[in-house]
Order: sequence, then C-alpha cells, then structure tokens
Amino acid sequence: MDKNERLARWAGWSEDKDSVLYDWRDPRGEGVSESFTHYPWPRFTDSLNACFKWLLPNLNDYQVEYRYVLGFLHVWEIHECSEATKRVEYYTQSMDSASEALCEAILALIENNGQS
Repeated sequence: MDKNERLARWAGWSEDKDSVLYDWRDPRGEGVSESFTHYPWPRFTDSLNACFKWLLPNLNDYQVEYRYVLGFLHVWEIHECSEATKRVEYYTQSMDSASEALCEAILALIENNGQS
C-alpha cells in the first residue's frame, strides 16, 4: 500500500464492494470510479490543498504547526492536545515539498498510534 492509499484510508476513503458503478467511496460517501480517475483519491503527497481538504479535518485533537526554515526546508510538527500532562510530539521535515512533509508527519502519527 503506497503512502497516498494509507492516508486516504485513514481519512475515511473505503472500497465499495456492493456498487456496480463505483470502486471507492470518499469520506462524504460519494462514489468514485477508479477506472475513471485511475487513482480514486487525491495525491496527497503532491497537493497541499488535498491535505488541507481531506487530512487536516481528522487532526482536530492535535495542534499542527508549520515552519519554512532557511528558505528551503519545510517543517511540520504535530502535537497531541490533551489535558493530561503528557505531550506527545511527532515531527518531520522535508526539503521536497510542504505537502510531502505534512504527509510524512501524519504517517508517523498513524504508525505510532497503530492505525492503518
């Protein structure tokens, strides 16, 4: 399973095995045909807009911070927001793109929480 598929499943995309017309359902329940799009969900690693539309709403319990350092380094930090004294921090950075760095941070969070 590639990064984009893992992120899509985490965001609520699911296979639609009962439908004749659609292969997948997006988080809003709308059908998406894989044969029409050749890729039934957005390419999150290439689109910061897709990340903000589909992924960030699932991070309501977290604080997300972004910094652009030295003019070329994208840094995302995801902090667990809880009233308990424990503060878990997930951190990643990428020189490639802001969307790829955000995806890596979310994937680290998913992996650390044992989600798929």
